[in-house]
Amino acid sequence: MNIRFSQRLRRANKARGWLICGLDPVLAKLPVHLVNKWACDRTTLIVVFLTAIVDAVAPYVAGFKPNISFFLIFDDEENGKFYGQEALSIICRYIRENYPDHVLILDVKDGDIGASNEGYFKRAIGYGAHALTWDPYLGPAVIDQVNKYPYLGVIVLARTSNSEGTALQNETMKNGLRVFEHNINQWMRLRTSGYEIGFVAGATHPDDLQKIRRKVGATPLLVPGIGKQGGDPTAVVKAGFGGKFGALAINVSSDILNAGNTENFATDARLKAQEYQNTFAQARM
Repeated sequence: MNIRFSQRLRRANKARGWLICGLDPVLAKLPVHLVNKWACDRTTLIVVFLTAIVDAVAPYVAGFKPNISFFLIFDDEENGKFYGQEALSIICRYIRENYPDHVLILDVKDGDIGASNEGYFKRAIGYGAHALTWDPYLGPAVIDQVNKYPYLGVIVLARTSNSEGTALQNETMKNGLRVFEHNINQWMRLRTSGYEIGFVAGATHPDDLQKIRRKVGATPLLVPGIGKQGGDPTAVVKAGFGGKFGALAINVSSDILNAGNTENFATDARLKAQEYQNTFAQARM
């Protein structure tokens, strides 16, 4: 049975909390014993590493968010070897088959107009994703696609966690709204019309995160920026918590994936995920 992304995320939040494990493999940070064993087969290398991570952290996360760019780096286009894309397909299928109650967010930051959007949506569906991230700056020209794929979440970049995005997103317009606020207003028209729209709201801007939550109500929020970018876990929960029905996906990637690089890497990842889950839970007490 198809379940809308908002409902799926709320169920996952209720069952296992707000933590989302980002799947962003970096060759230089992979456990040495795996690299030595699978150096000639990068697809297997990525799959062995990430399936171990997924199995280890699954009890402590609401879902997973593979970032496609980290997989593309493993490809060798010149020689027709698409190790990363093949690995991504296998990992997405593994998650859907073994953890069907977890959300799967494909981080692609797509965005176009008209029929051009069809390929992006088709790719997300092909990977079995429940949602995809979306660049909003060509406007909400996705009516045909969201009608065709009504259960797929479209998570629009609003207030991102990276410092480079601040100058544009925080610019005040003639109508008195900041650019990201105007963007949210435009896309919320689709949300209030019944479409599966969500927003990215960075952990590094907790005040804006709180304002966004108040503006969008129970709309799903994807919150990156904890860890290397400096977002505070407790501040994020307090700002982004939307009450009983507010869907929330707090993404942590490298802190979990690279918690350890020995043969105990999966156990280290599990302990780190459990630590984050506990921190999030305590923030609401």
